[in-house]
Amino acid sequence: HFGRARFLRNGVVDSLVNTITKKAGLGVRYPSHYYRSLPGSGKTQLANLVAVKLQEKLTNSEVFLVLNSSSLDKLDPQKVDESIHRLDGLGKIAVIIVDEAHNNPKSEL
Repeated sequence: HFGRARFLRNGVVDSLVNTITKKAGLGVRYPSHYYRSLPGSGKTQLANLVAVKLQEKLTNSEVFLVLNSSSLDKLDPQKVDESIHRLDGLGKIAVIIVDEAHNNPKSEL
């Protein structure tokens, strides 16, 4: 894919992963990043690449990729919170990457 090669060649993925891992290492509990661009510009491809790279780099993490935020309505916020606390108790970091966040502005997650 052209977008994949461009993101990797330009260091975009590594830059994002380094920023996220640095914040995690500093103890930032809920760092967030928001990216927007035109349709077809590669945001979903970028989310996938970042998720894979984070899982490789953060060996003490669980990375969850939600490709469409409308699916968040099907999740129980209390169960998600419990899962995150369980991972925290195991010394793991939960990373949740949400694509198409604008599709569900009312989600509790």
